[in-house]
Parts: sequence; structure tokens; C-alpha cells
Amino acid sequence: GVQSNGDISADAGLAPRAATELFRVLAERESNSSTHVEVSMLEVYNDTVCDLLTQRQNETNNEEKCKSKTLKITLAEHSESGMVEVGGAAREHVQNSNELLDLFERGAAFRTTASTEMNSDSSRSHLITSIVTTVKNRRTGRIVRGKLTLVDLAGSERVAKSKASGRQLKEA
Repeated sequence: GVQSNGDISADAGLAPRAATELFRVLAERESNSSTHVEVSMLEVYNDTVCDLLTQRQNETNNEEKCKSKTLKITLAEHSESGMVEVGGAAREHVQNSNELLDLFERGAAFRTTASTEMNSDSSRSHLITSIVTTVKNRRTGRIVRGKLTLVDLAGSERVAKSKASGRQLKEA
């Protein structure tokens, strides 16, 4: 992961590297630009989209945690921003890579997982993390927005090797 001095360890995954690099680049521009970074985290599990940033510790099963809110997906060509948007999804502002990494951890803690013969903590859902960055040039007032979407696909262990059955077999 990320070390206490902000350096990336050799075994760091994509998310810590992306978080660190994003805020490194934004820091280079801070003298002439203001920035705003918002994050949303969604889980797709058995054709249900769930907002991982609105979950609570007592909501343990997926049916319970996903029924509380309806999310509306708007394709880029139909949205005002020109980006794919998910109406109703929580978006949280982060100011540095540590806050972003903490948010990644908090959201990931609510992902649907199950133990299989091949992996004791196999993700059973797809994770979609969207990081929207808005940069405003202080001199010209020009605003530029960009979105980085990180996707972690569900575990894809082979059914025969994982010995999946019942609900896990349906997920496979």
C-alpha cells in the first residue's frame, strides 16, 4: 500500500497508486487552480446496484442493504455533465490521498463476499468506484472535469475447483 511518508510500496495495487498519483498531480496545480474531488462507490450483485457509501454496520445481507435507495443510471449522452451519472448515489468529498484510501476501505468493507475452496474472502460482486475531479483555473475561471472509474470484478473461481453450491453457484 501507501507508506507513512506517502511513498508507494512495490506491492501496492491499482487503487492506492491511482489515489497517490491523482493527488500528486493536483498538488502540482494548486498554485493556479482550485480543485474538488468527489467519490462514489457502487456494488453490482446479482443484477442489483447498491450504494456502498450509505451502508451501516447492521445491514449484513444484500437484500436488506440494497432496498433502501433507488439509484438511476443516466448515460453520458443523456446527462448534463457529459459523464455517466448515478442519481441517488452518495458522493463524498475527499481532500487528499489518505482520505480517498480510507473511503476505499470503508466502502469495500460492505462488499458481498463468501468463502470458497479457492479463496476464503472471495468478492461476489462487482465494485465500481468513480472519482470525479473538478479543476478551476483561478486566473481564467475555466473549469475542467474528469472522471476516473476503477472497476473490481467479482471473483471468477471455476465452479468445480471452488466447490460452489446454492447461492454461490448462482453467483458464478
